[in-house]
Amino acid sequence: MSSVPLPAEELAALRRRAYGPDADIGTDSVAQARLEELERDYAVRGRAVPDGASVDSDAASEDATPALSQAGPPDAEVPGRMRRALPLIAIGASVVAVIAVGALGFERLNRPQPAARLEALADVPRGTAVPLVDPEDLRTWGVIEPVFVSYGEYGALDAWSMSGSPGRQCIVVSVGGEVAGIHCTTPGIDTFVDILSLNSWMPEAPEGGSIPLESTIRFVLRDDVIDVYVGRIDKSPD
Repeated sequence: MSSVPLPAEELAALRRRAYGPDADIGTDSVAQARLEELERDYAVRGRAVPDGASVDSDAASEDATPALSQAGPPDAEVPGRMRRALPLIAIGASVVAVIAVGALGFERLNRPQPAARLEALADVPRGTAVPLVDPEDLRTWGVIEPVFVSYGEYGALDAWSMSGSPGRQCIVVSVGGEVAGIHCTTPGIDTFVDILSLNSWMPEAPEGGSIPLESTIRFVLRDDVIDVYVGRIDKSPD
């Protein structure tokens, strides 16, 4: 009996670190590279890769089978602990994805739905007066030459977008040409204006039922649409 050459002992030790019950080679890139080098060397020589620390030299020379070992080729192997952890990682990722989708769905279900959606019109409707914005308001928002786009009406309230202020987008709500509300913001956040409801301004049959006096009507400008939200005031006694 003779001892196995040093490379074989080193290979056996590295294999125990890679495929054994206490595998720890996953964090040692130098050891991983050395393991691949030794396994390639044994495969080229046509010798079986040893699983123990020593073997009979005569038996080793007679065994010229080019197979590596029952553990499989190095490129197909994942170190023991890493291999056992992969299913858990996949399950964890799936659970996170399900939670994220569920949270998004819950948010959508609980998000207020618009009572009306007004789309930008190519022309101002016949009989609709363009809002007369106070020059002081125009100076406040940096509007030089206002350009209005009509989005139609909600009840007696006419909705408009107003351009002419560099770096800002503006929304205007008017009644018969008189401004009831105006607001401008920089792009990227909601541009909206809130109007306190009056009975004479409200639609005859609004979605969701009648709108009590002093409720809040919110107009939100989003690109080519203005969404209208209704916050009905509750005047019932406590």
